[in-house]
This record gives sequence, structure tokens and C-alpha cells, in this order.
Amino acid sequence: MALGKADADELAVSYFDGGFNCAEATLKAVCQVLGMEHDRVPAMATAFGGGIARRGYTCGAVSAAALAVGLALGRTDASDPRAPSYDTMGRFLDEFVQRFGTVMCKEISGVDFLTEEGQREYKEHAHTEKCCPVVRFAARRTCELLASASQRGAGGAQNG
Repeated sequence: MALGKADADELAVSYFDGGFNCAEATLKAVCQVLGMEHDRVPAMATAFGGGIARRGYTCGAVSAAALAVGLALGRTDASDPRAPSYDTMGRFLDEFVQRFGTVMCKEISGVDFLTEEGQREYKEHAHTEKCCPVVRFAARRTCELLASASQRGAGGAQNG
């Protein structure tokens, strides 16, 4: 069965619920849906989970979106334009902040992943109530934006 952009959100949540962190799940789903599988996905996203190493900084799903944009539209030569990646990621960030109010994991999740209490709160509530909607949005919107950029001929290598 071929996957479409509309499948990215549910696929990402299934990976997330299955044990991958937010960044890994988002990147894995986006790459799978867009045919950008790479032998280092989801490994390249692992350290971004929990707002980068559980520190509550930039949301892992946002970091995964940036990685996916880089894989799809990023430069392979210093003379290549940055605009395709910057414009696509900028649009994603603007929409993300409009929807969730911030890109900061700690503010979105409401937990401190470095404490036992925070870990418990995450498992009991934040995973499902706060983080799943973020993972769902990030995967779906990244796929939509990358598909749109591809249709416009924004450049970059779609398969690696």
C-alpha cells in the first residue's frame, strides 16, 4: 500500500506510541511517506528527543522537521541556494508557533524530563495530551510543505 501525505500524521504517532521519541517518530514517518528513507533515519534524530537530550529546548518534532527539510531541500555545495530550505522551514515554524504558541518543548509539554516527577507526568498525561498532537502536526505539515516545494521545483535531492 502506497502512503500519502495524509498518512504521515498517523504513521508518526504510531511510531511515537511504539517507543520512538518525538523527533525519531516524526522524521521516520516523513522520510517514509516521501520516499526519503536513509540508513541513519531515525538515528540522526535520537538526541533531539525531549527538547534536545530531555532539556526542554526546541521541540524534537520541530527539529525533525528541520532535518527532513534539510534532507529534501538542503545544499550539497556551498554555492547552492539556502532559500529553499530556509523558506520552507520558516513557513513551518511560523505555522507551528501560531498553533502551539512556542517551539520550546518544556512549554509545550509542561514537564521537566530530567526529573522523576516530570517523567511520570509525561507518561501519564503529556505524551498523549500534549506531544501526540505536536508529532501529528509536524509530520503532516512537513510532508505537505515538502511536496509543495517539490512541485514548485525548489531544488534539492528528494532521495538523499
